[in-house]
Amino acid sequence: MLARALITAIAAALLVTACAGDPSSLDGSVSDFYPLGFSEVRARLYSSELAIEYVSASGEAVVRLTVRRDERDPTGPTTVDLGAVGDVTGSSNGAELPPFASGTLNLDSYRPREGAYVAGTFEALLYAGTTAITLHGAFDARLDVVEGL
Repeated sequence: MLARALITAIAAALLVTACAGDPSSLDGSVSDFYPLGFSEVRARLYSSELAIEYVSASGEAVVRLTVRRDERDPTGPTTVDLGAVGDVTGSSNGAELPPFASGTLNLDSYRPREGAYVAGTFEALLYAGTTAITLHGAFDARLDVVEGL
């Protein structure tokens, strides 16, 4: 009995530790009225863009960061001006993310190769009418090449 209780306690502690280690996050003043809950982060490379997607359990892209690709792909670490070459969009429970105004994507690790480790952070400024709203987050995922390069 004591051994079973000890094993159960150790397993529970390991599970909590494993869940606490996820470096992906979303936060900001937008959370006051827009749900930021997500269950996974996907990094996808299309022929026209790199997308970082925070996806809900129902499959919605709650937040989607995109960076248009040009003749050269960035490699990490690098900083990307989302206002110049990207966008931030999303949909959660039928609500659209407020319009994107400006932001920065910091790629700590990125290579345009299937399975490559993609990690970084971002900061974005959104507007609801004339009110400035913040959104920021961190991500950590393996790259999925969706279309041939």
